[in-house]
Amino acid sequence: MITIESDISVPDAPVHGRAIGIDLGLERFLSAADGSFQQRPKFFKSMHLKTAHKLCDQAQTIFAQDLNVRGLTRGMLRKDFVDAAFEQFLSLTQGVCWQRGVYFAAEYSPCPGMFLKVRNRYP
Repeated sequence: MITIESDISVPDAPVHGRAIGIDLGLERFLSAADGSFQQRPKFFKSMHLKTAHKLCDQAQTIFAQDLNVRGLTRGMLRKDFVDAAFEQFLSLTQGVCWQRGVYFAAEYSPCPGMFLKVRNRYP
């Protein structure tokens, strides 16, 4: 066996092309800045991969809201957040974006251009 080691870093794709912001939630699994959304499915595994590729088809730059997953899994809705597997989805999306040359960034603040009107269900 021969092992070759090198100090070469592979750069991320630069910010380019059409950008889209996404937000993850419990009522709707994914809401995009363009107003589109994806309902919460019963089974997530194959849906995560399909959704990641669909996002890459729609834009060359993707901004996602970086969730405090550890904090969210400790609260009252912890089972819902664990079931939704947001951390797994973001990690998978980042990998798909890298493979397809799409820029991906998880931002702690709300995503750029993410100004969706949210209906308050509680008076």
